[in-house]
Amino acid sequence: MRLLLLYFLFFPLLLSAQQDSIAPLTSVDSIETILPVDSIQQELNFIAYLNNRGENRDALLALKRLTMTGTTFSAGRTDTINFFTAWNLHQIRNSDSAIFYFDRISASSGFYDPSFFYGVLNRIYSKQYEECRSRLMAYQNKEYQSLTNLNLAALALLEKDLPAFDSLAKSFDYSFYAISEEQKSLKLYADTIRNYPKRSAVVAGVLSAIIPGAGKVYSGKLGQGLAAFLEIAALGGATAEYYFRSGPESAGFIIFGTLFSLFYVGNIWGSALSVHVNRNDFYQRIDNNIMVDLHIPLRRIFR
Repeated sequence: MRLLLLYFLFFPLLLSAQQDSIAPLTSVDSIETILPVDSIQQELNFIAYLNNRGENRDALLALKRLTMTGTTFSAGRTDTINFFTAWNLHQIRNSDSAIFYFDRISASSGFYDPSFFYGVLNRIYSKQYEECRSRLMAYQNKEYQSLTNLNLAALALLEKDLPAFDSLAKSFDYSFYAISEEQKSLKLYADTIRNYPKRSAVVAGVLSAIIPGAGKVYSGKLGQGLAAFLEIAALGGATAEYYFRSGPESAGFIIFGTLFSLFYVGNIWGSALSVHVNRNDFYQRIDNNIMVDLHIPLRRIFR
């Protein structure tokens, strides 16, 4: 009963890889082992079951155990094992290792197309943008041309190349249900990037030099700007009070004057830096959304 249940949970694509040749006996840790075809199929069924349950680390352990038996697998089953390995590595965000196994899938395999696009996605995670573009441009399967164009357009956005994105976005027709929402999202991200205020770090620093905290307000951090103004104003007031009351050589003037100078200079530097930090945070949020919008269509198309 258990084997029957696991069989029906197994990936349909594995049906194309039922025939397997038995390899000569090999040695693993001084123990000679070889698996019969039925045992291999049972192991693959069990691994598919773990995949479906999201138990990715257990699936990787099962795959490692299977490959360490010393059995030589057919080309079809080799592709199946490599795909399952890559898929589980992808699920635990081990992109570099996932890429290695996705790239080992043969072009004749039923796993090739999903492996290609998941390999591209993991390269995007690793910021290998130029490699992704080269692979996408060389990809020949016209059945997935709209998905290829979506990935190319997303790459242009990740690199903030808006003219290139606009050129690629002309191919968006929003007719393919699996990617239509993501095409709309990419257009929205492009418009959001265009409309992002072009603030200058130099202007922010100059403003904070004139009025402490003004550069933070300029960069979009109103609360931080007000806090900086109040801190520096309080230190400046204390410094002036000690100067007029006790003179420039008094301990109070030296202490508060030093603190005032440090906070004043830090306010200028922090204001200039905040422009870069805010811009990077903005772009990171956009990039994260883009990568999510690349992942979702793959789950729809290659489920």
